[in-house]
Amino acid sequence: MTLAAALACGPPSVSEKLEAYHAAVGQIVASGEMGRDADPAAVRLPARRDRRIEVSEHRVGLFDFLALQGCRLGVLVGERNSQLGRVMVPVRRLVYESELLEAGDACLAGLGERRREEIAGILEQKRDELPQHIWNAVWVGGEMEGYLASMRGDPAFLVDPEQSAEGVLHEIGRVLERRPFGSRDARDLEGALSGLRGQPVAGALVIGMERARIHLEEISDLLGRVEPAGCGRTERRLVEVFQRHYVSIVQPELVELDREAGPIVDGLARVYRASRPASVPASMQGFYETVLSPRGGLRSGYRAAVVRHASSWSPTLVACEAIPGQASTGRREAG
Repeated sequence: MTLAAALACGPPSVSEKLEAYHAAVGQIVASGEMGRDADPAAVRLPARRDRRIEVSEHRVGLFDFLALQGCRLGVLVGERNSQLGRVMVPVRRLVYESELLEAGDACLAGLGERRREEIAGILEQKRDELPQHIWNAVWVGGEMEGYLASMRGDPAFLVDPEQSAEGVLHEIGRVLERRPFGSRDARDLEGALSGLRGQPVAGALVIGMERARIHLEEISDLLGRVEPAGCGRTERRLVEVFQRHYVSIVQPELVELDREAGPIVDGLARVYRASRPASVPASMQGFYETVLSPRGGLRSGYRAAVVRHASSWSPTLVACEAIPGQASTGRREAG
């Protein structure tokens, strides 16, 4: 089972191990004092209403509908005006809009001049709005929302899927990058998005990475209080924590976290850029900058925290000649 699946189906083991490591360092350096909670709220997907781009409705009147009978545009308009058509999920709405544009272009030649001009104007507006429907299909639909949830209750979702999450995101990005984007592309996008339903939730993995980053930053802050003048009692206790908690337990988990979460974050960033219309909701721009951006986003922040954490240990490890991979001379100073 992948780390993402493990995080989704039980307590996040990486976070628990980091909490124990953090507490052990805090007990020595700050008499058990702990910093702020490792709150991952900043990396959660915004609420649906804050992700949606509102798109205007262009209803075709009854007389225009009757005039369109005999061409596919009339059939599509009728479907949209039906009860089921009014409650289309975002990706189905995208399929409908793209099919309507293609059918509309084919129907215009058979209309009278007045109706042709009116319908052509509506089609032009709809063509301008297609990027917004693409955005809603990706970021408002249940597929991405479920994939980026912090956990998923149905255990059927936790089986290892046939295709990796990285592969699914690559396929979504590849479809979104097609130009021009037509009804076939919309149907392909619908199929690609459905691949997210069988994936272990990525939200748990993203949250796990953010929690790890916060813990590492706080541990670095604690270690910054230590100014070793030699390898005294405090330094020796810290070295023991470093070896017992970090080297043996935490470090392999951090490597695995970066290996699994990194390609997912990169894949989501590609999907975001490929689906981005001219203007996006402010909350989603913030989500991109905080989580997905290659500069200043989650992965770069996580790696910077790992590097800072390693540097923060250096004075104590040097004082006690305990740098990993370096043979100790056995030098110790009494505390």
